[in-house]
Amino acid sequence: MSKLSKFYDRKKAEEQISNRYNKCIPSIRLTLKRIVPTEKFQLAKENLRKEGWKDWHILLALFNLAMNYRMDRLLINKNPIIMNQFSQKYIYEEENENCIEIPINEITEQNLKLNLEASMPATLGIFGFSLKGKTLKREDMAQFLAEKFNYWEDDVVHEPIFDI
Repeated sequence: MSKLSKFYDRKKAEEQISNRYNKCIPSIRLTLKRIVPTEKFQLAKENLRKEGWKDWHILLALFNLAMNYRMDRLLINKNPIIMNQFSQKYIYEEENENCIEIPINEITEQNLKLNLEASMPATLGIFGFSLKGKTLKREDMAQFLAEKFNYWEDDVVHEPIFDI
């Protein structure tokens, strides 16, 4: 008997993953060109892949890391309303030379893990779950998403992003 949630739909999951590939890349395109060829990133990528990360996990973590870094540098990370406005706009903007550059030393396995974990409540929200009033440990969210929504299994065919 499958442990998958009755709300899990493979087709919808694959659409969401495809959307992540399509929507995350533009706002970090220049950052990707700069960091992907570095030994530091390649090592982090290989280690994360060994832990079961798909490219969309890495991409989403990089996207969140870049967005959060930029909000921090713009000093808007303390105002939830402005943060929400920035994040809603950010996903639709093409990264350009005027964007705040993300230093390579920010691209660590630990930071990528933290930024993927930080996105898990939103991922749960996509499936109709709310964490209001109750805080789950990040490990519990990851396990729940894995067991009920194939979080670490699903992927779609995509252009190579991280391989050099």
